[in-house]
Amino acid sequence: MRKLLQLLLFCITTSTIAQTNFVDGFIIQANQTDTLKGLIDDQNWGINPIKITFKTNNIEKDFSINELTSFGSTNKEHYVVKKVDLDITPNQSAALLKVSKRLIVKDTTIALLVLLKAENGLFYFTDKRDKEHFFYNVRGSKMKELVQHKYLKKNEDKTYEVQNNLYIKELDSLFRDCDELKNRAKNTVLQQNSLTDLFIDFNKCKGCNYTCYIKKSEDKNKIVWGIVAGTSIISRNGIYPNYLPNSPLNEYATTFSPVIGLNLSIYSRRNRGSRSLFLEILYENETLGLKTPGYSFTQNNFYLSATYRRHILLQNKIHPFYGFGLNIKYTTSQILSNQYDSYSFDSGEINNQILAELGFEYKKIQFNLRAKYQIIEKSILTLQYFNSSDFIENNRLNFQTTVTYQFR
Repeated sequence: MRKLLQLLLFCITTSTIAQTNFVDGFIIQANQTDTLKGLIDDQNWGINPIKITFKTNNIEKDFSINELTSFGSTNKEHYVVKKVDLDITPNQSAALLKVSKRLIVKDTTIALLVLLKAENGLFYFTDKRDKEHFFYNVRGSKMKELVQHKYLKKNEDKTYEVQNNLYIKELDSLFRDCDELKNRAKNTVLQQNSLTDLFIDFNKCKGCNYTCYIKKSEDKNKIVWGIVAGTSIISRNGIYPNYLPNSPLNEYATTFSPVIGLNLSIYSRRNRGSRSLFLEILYENETLGLKTPGYSFTQNNFYLSATYRRHILLQNKIHPFYGFGLNIKYTTSQILSNQYDSYSFDSGEINNQILAELGFEYKKIQFNLRAKYQIIEKSILTLQYFNSSDFIENNRLNFQTTVTYQFR
């Protein structure tokens, strides 16, 4: 069994080079008007790309966005490359402490995802800090950002975080000829679906019907399942009654136990892969070191866990992540002897654990390290054999490292 688990782990870790994802696509190169059709490497970009890979006639070529005016995948996503004034004011409280005013980058070149292709268009951009930006243009004019930013305000000895919704004034001015939309704009949040619907109605107000705008295709929830292999690092103490000085258990023990299982990742629509719910079921087989020849102690652990993950999106293909969750552990154990029949004990024990994890994802492979902390104060297993009892106390904090191969 142990050799089989080791072989599975080896097979997974040697599969780290995942296939590229070429799909039907197009590009328009800078200073050209013709659309070049071919295959684009669709990486489901977590943040808007700064370069792409395109293939025509079986020849692959990398393009920076500065070499393009437009690109996309057929019937899925369309990007336009524009120079914009970008608000890079931080949206995290810790970073705001170092910033005393709004930060604007002038005439920076970015690739904008088209949410609504129309005379009055709507566009989307996520920067490397995972901050969302929305832009619009009117009849081909320069892109303008709908700005929402935070700042810190001091009042006596306290500092407050204040949100400045500048975009509401911008929308109020934009919709000045559409009274119904002006009222809606006051309650609009910077969210893709609500903004897209608002700009569709704005185009209708300006005399456009459904034939003169193209809405980006609906994003769907994404579900990915994977297989897992890894190792748990478990520490525990043996506790012995005085009348059993020759107990087969070591006084202290740390084991490295193989783990296998299945998991499921659920990505909600249009979070660009930055957040996920991670569900996992694992089986772990543990053999505790014994000091008496002829005895062996085995423990089977079954884990069911749910973890909220936050993925740190970077321009490269390695994405770190961290998460927190809950874990339910079910344990069955037995002690075996070469001279006597096996003696089962503790038909089953359920423990609840909280867990925290760190890891990174490379293409279809995920590596992670977890710390699991048992909620109840102690977990003591009782061994029954030779009409006597022995006890094992589990440490509350243990660790686990795993590798997951995802099927996408």
